[in-house]
Order: sequence, then C-alpha cells, then structure tokens
Amino acid sequence: MVRGAWMKLGFGGGRARPDAPLGHENHLSALEIRAPSPIHSRASPAPVGRAKNFQRRDPFNAKSERHFTMGMQAAKNCIDIGIICRDIKQSLAFYQDVLGLKKIGELPIPFGLLHRLSFGDSFVKLVDPKVVPAAGPSELLSQSGFRYLTFQIANIDEVCAACTQADIPFEIPKQELMPGVTIAMVRDPDGNVVEFVQRA
Repeated sequence: MVRGAWMKLGFGGGRARPDAPLGHENHLSALEIRAPSPIHSRASPAPVGRAKNFQRRDPFNAKSERHFTMGMQAAKNCIDIGIICRDIKQSLAFYQDVLGLKKIGELPIPFGLLHRLSFGDSFVKLVDPKVVPAAGPSELLSQSGFRYLTFQIANIDEVCAACTQADIPFEIPKQELMPGVTIAMVRDPDGNVVEFVQRA
C-alpha cells in the first residue's frame, strides 16, 4: 500500500515521496531533504568562525572526528635506531667491544658517515656527523621523548661485568624489577641511557 499525498516530516522540510511504502518515511532513499526554513528550525545560527576552528582540530585528539583505519605493516619483527655520536671511536668501542654488536658496514649519508651494527634482527646505526652537535641532556628524566634503548639479552651478569670493567657509568645498577625480570641501565659515551633486560 502506498500513500498518495506528500507528508511533512518534523525536522524542517524533509518530505516523503508519494510512492514511498508505509513505515518507510524515515528511510534515506524515501526522503527529499530540503534546507531548514526559519519556521521549522529553532536552532541558533552558528557563530562566525566555527567551521574554521573545526578544521584546525588536533588530529591526535581522542575526540577528533578523524579515524585512522590502517597502520604500518611490519616488514620485520623489530625496529632500528640511529644515534648521532660526538666521538665515533668511543661509541664504536662501547657498542662493538663492550656490548659485542657486530659491525655490518659503513654508508655515506647526507649528514655524515653511518656505521651499521647488528643485534639480532635489529640495527644500531651510529652516525659520525659532518658537524658535531652540542651534547644532549644527561638526566634520564630531563626531557620528554626517546630517552633509552633496550636490549633483551640472556647474559646480563656478563654484560654488566664487562661494563664495570670498562668503567661504563651505571644509571641503574643490576636489580630484579619483578620476579623473573632483571634489568640494568648504563650510559653510552654520548650520555644515552642503554637498558639491559633479562627474563627468566
């Protein structure tokens, strides 16, 4: 059964088509949407500049209208890190000789020479810069951002002993963080904090 007359809806000018079946007046395909008229609309006019403010919303705000439906697809099960070094010889001595990372090779890059070291499937990229920058903050909590590098290892006692023998300063001495998890933190030659974690 269909209605033979147009019927006004209560939200400011939408009308059902005469051929729309009963019970489907609110269906989108059965509506002719018109701009609200002053008679039917009681909403206050939008303040000037509201649309502009909406476009400037923080994209990382939890209440943002934006939705990210796809993230990165991992090509390997780890991440790499690059470290700008003030003294490449000291940095290589620490990461190669003390920690035992294996040097894979060197690569000229626009801002210096990159020394690539491997640890498992990850790479630690030590950069000898063309222009040596100022030293960064030395305290672990002195600023926000990337503040320490973690190595998951199976021989924390031997590594901590090697650091002690090489006079590497400890940020946090070896200790049990929780049952079955032992950690220690040291500083590399540039003052970056390096964490060792061993799980039982």
